[in-house]
Amino acid sequence: MEQRRALGIENYVERAYLAIEKDKAAAKEDENK
Repeated sequence: MEQRRALGIENYVERAYLAIEKDKAAAKEDENK
């Protein structure tokens, strides 16, 4: 049970990180226009 919760947190962190990276990439695209 404890392990599964840790895994869920890891997944959440990874999704948040990917979302931030996507936002950064989008912001860079806007700057290049």
